[in-house]
Amino acid sequence: GHSAGALMNAYSVQHVHSDILQKVRTYLSLSGFTGHFEDVQPGVDLESYFGHIRQFIAMGDPKRNVAMMSDMLDSIQEKGIPDHIMTTLVLSPGDEFFTLANADLFQSSLGRGLRIIDKTQEKKDGEDIHDLHNMRPETFIRLLAIHRPAQKRSLVASNTLPKTERVEKK
Repeated sequence: GHSAGALMNAYSVQHVHSDILQKVRTYLSLSGFTGHFEDVQPGVDLESYFGHIRQFIAMGDPKRNVAMMSDMLDSIQEKGIPDHIMTTLVLSPGDEFFTLANADLFQSSLGRGLRIIDKTQEKKDGEDIHDLHNMRPETFIRLLAIHRPAQKRSLVASNTLPKTERVEKK
């Protein structure tokens, strides 16, 4: 899931029937909100954001939505993701909404998972780094293929490495 969708997916995993849950292989968070409210960038006000999007989609009270998100964050920190599911967290240091501590906290609470710090993202007119516009489809597919659920690892994807050493090599 992307952004708050990563939170919703992590929370949903806790409520999936066991027959279906055993078929889930990968949890992939792209710029996901999986930490705590303290891990949002300064100036990000989720209550105001919910109030803004409420004019476009049917949503409940913004304060109630923030409280529900807080409960969900607490739940995923406490219950985590089942051990057989590979957990991959991709976050850029330049993310406008969430800090790297967001992914660090979730990975630490699980005691496992792959955390990818994506330094390939660049700010362009009208685009947020948060949306990971520089992530290539081949990279996305490779991330989904990784399956080492018991390991705890971190790596950095960067355009500054020689071409033969890049994460993006074919």
